[in-house]
Order: sequence, then structure tokens, then C-alpha cells
Amino acid sequence: MGLHDSSGGRLPGIESPPLVRLMHLCPDHIAQLEKMLATAHLKEQRVATIDLSAIHAIREYHPEDLTITVEAGMRLSTLKAELAQHGQWLPLDPPPVEDWTLGRLIDMNPSGPRRMGQGVLRDYVVGLEFVRANGQRIRTGGRVVKNVAGFDLSKCLIGAQGRLGVVTALSLKLMPLPAFERQMTLQLSSLEEAETVAKIMRSNKDHHYANLWELWREASAPESLQMVIGFSGHREAVLRHAQVIASRNARWSLHEDWQADSGATPPTCHHETLFWQGRTWLETPRESVLPTRLSTVLEAMPPEESFVARMGQGVFYHGGEAKKKPSLPSANLIDRAQKLFDPAGVFMDRVE
Repeated sequence: MGLHDSSGGRLPGIESPPLVRLMHLCPDHIAQLEKMLATAHLKEQRVATIDLSAIHAIREYHPEDLTITVEAGMRLSTLKAELAQHGQWLPLDPPPVEDWTLGRLIDMNPSGPRRMGQGVLRDYVVGLEFVRANGQRIRTGGRVVKNVAGFDLSKCLIGAQGRLGVVTALSLKLMPLPAFERQMTLQLSSLEEAETVAKIMRSNKDHHYANLWELWREASAPESLQMVIGFSGHREAVLRHAQVIASRNARWSLHEDWQADSGATPPTCHHETLFWQGRTWLETPRESVLPTRLSTVLEAMPPEESFVARMGQGVFYHGGEAKKKPSLPSANLIDRAQKLFDPAGVFMDRVE
């Protein structure tokens, strides 16, 4: 075991033997997880994966306050089914590449097409409970929406890929289920036409009322270029916005209507299911540009390459190789933060 100073950092000039890899942890409860991590920290072992499937309870739920505290091993699909019974939902639609747990969502911070209208995970997290690499349990934030005391440590863990700590519970704010959602599609002949349509929509601010606005293409059918737009809310308002879109271009066609029923939430978008089939979240290249430059960047891609693009944010995923980006001072931000949260490197090799 290497020597450590009182702050937990390694003493300069002292070399330690290589850390022993501890491949998998599967605790039955949080207290057991604390002990496992404390032991790994003392023995300088590295943790590769942590299975929290046994830690999945709803701790506190107040439908009248639109807040819930739930453990991180719960599946998003299970949570949505429970909330739908009360006419509520957590409006996240991550790519359908796995049956996401809430802890996994915190680690990876994925987002789907409805992020345009509903936002992203960090907009709904009001508090977290997590366990550090040394076994110390920490609670940050609160269990209510109006909680602004102190530094919001919760945001640091979102998207950190589990390298700063193991999230064990989340306090979330919720939203009422929309009464109605309509998605429309427009078949396009080229990316130039897509840019023309997008400019008209931006000039008329049509996309301001949309909860999703997508452009996608299948690799097996390059001619399948489509634009998808969706509206959600009260039925009358949704139909009015959809009618305005159709009046600007008669080729817009109805793709799918969804209406709130007991126990149901808006489904995964059809084009998302097609694009993500056979893919994984971490291995699928993700690029980000200014929304107004999106069509120009997509035109430079091979015509047979599949992609799905968030028109409102300029984010797109594709089937090719990720472009190499220049190294920036902030590129190793997680590495720098991990030296503070986990100086012994227990989570250095987490691969979840």
C-alpha cells in the first residue's frame, strides 16, 4: 500500500505498487457499497463495474409537489410507468440503446430528440446522494425545487461517467404529462433542400413551439432523408401549430399522434429506434456545431452514411468515425476533478 498524506494525496517521491483490479461490485444495499468501496480504497484496488440493480426503491414521492426521491438502480422505464399513474413524467428520452437506470443516466448524461422542448437531465435534478471512492456517503442539493443554498455539487456528477463517485439516489422535479403530441415528417431530396426549409422555419419562428425537430437518414437508403417535427401540449394548441407548418409546405405529412392514457408516456420516436438499432451510446460518434451550420457539415459526410441530427441544438450522431478535435485546456476536466474526488484512483478504470 502506498503512503498517503493527511489530505489523502500521495506523498511526493514515494512509488506505490500497481493497483489490483477489482472487476465487479454488486451490493445489496448502500451500507454494503460503502464498506466495499472503503475496503477497495484502503487496499488500493480499482473498481471496474458496479451493479446497483438491488438498490431501486422509491424513497419519497409527493405527486402534489411534482417531486420524487428514488434510488439509482431503478430503471427509467419503471419510473415512467409509476409516474404515469399520477399523470406525471420525467421528460427524458435517451437513445434506445439500453434499458437505462437512473444512475446510468447521471453517469452518461444522454439526451434524445425531445431535449429541444423538455430540456436535459440537469434541468430536473434537484439533489443527489453519492458515495465517494473512500466509502463516504455525501448528500448534495435538496429534495425540493426551491433549494439554492450553497454550491450545486450535483451538476458536477452529471456526465462524469461515474469517475467522481457512485450515485445512489436522486431527487427529481417532475412535469405533468402532455395531453397530446403530434409528429410530422417531410421527405427531402437533398440537404440543400433541408437547409432551405430550415431557414424558412427559423425566419417564421415555427420551431419555437416544437418539442422536437430532427433531420435523419438511413445508411441503407440514402434517399430516405427526412425532417421530423413534433409538438406537444393541449390538443387544440398542438393542432394549430401543426396546421401552420403544413400551410407553409403541403408535403408535410402526419407521422404519429399520441394521446395521454392512464399508464402511458410518449413513445420513443420511430426514427430514433431505426438509427440506434445495433449501436451503443459510447461508441456512436457525436458532433456539435452551430445549428445554422448543421446542413453544411452534414453535406461533407459520405452520402451513404447514416445520421440523426438535433436541428435546434446543432448536435448530431452518425455512423462514421468521430472527427479528431484539438486538445483544449478543459478536455481533461474530469481527470482533474477525479484527483480531488478520488486521489487513489479507485474509479480510474470504470467502464460502465
